[in-house]
Amino acid sequence: MENCFIVTEQSELHKDYYDYRENVKIVDNIVKGLMDKYNINTKYYYVDKFGFAIEPTEKDVELFDKMLKVPIENGIRFFKKYSKIHKEWMDILKTKNIKVLRKPFVGFYFNGVHGKFKTRLFDIDDVLYCSIECGSVDDIECPEGMKRIKTSEFYKIVEDNSEDKSDTDK
Repeated sequence: MENCFIVTEQSELHKDYYDYRENVKIVDNIVKGLMDKYNINTKYYYVDKFGFAIEPTEKDVELFDKMLKVPIENGIRFFKKYSKIHKEWMDILKTKNIKVLRKPFVGFYFNGVHGKFKTRLFDIDDVLYCSIECGSVDDIECPEGMKRIKTSEFYKIVEDNSEDKSDTDK
């Protein structure tokens, strides 16, 4: 059974999520500057505290092939450790004291959740929502700082804010 919640400011998940969202903006601006500086053509990248990777276009492969490692999933290629782009990325992280945050893992904020489970975490109009479905537990305890909502209410919010909904208000 899926359990659905509004995550309030009293929850650690709320703080962690909005810290993550702010970090994404900061990191994205840094990456765009680096990509502009080196004329990296692609719009698709991946970064973490260990490196900088791109999904290179043909032009990027022509320009940077010797600096890029072999492709991994979806054609993503990390810059080699000794390439100037990798070194600059690592230097930026160090000198600006930037950490690359990952989206919070919802399961860590619930007690008694184990095994296989599905989660969702998103915000709409400054309200943070999450859901969790765990095969081993039907009725998950509501953590401090979260407000349980009906699954039907949750799905209505999702549906009302879906990008692919048809425009019936003509």
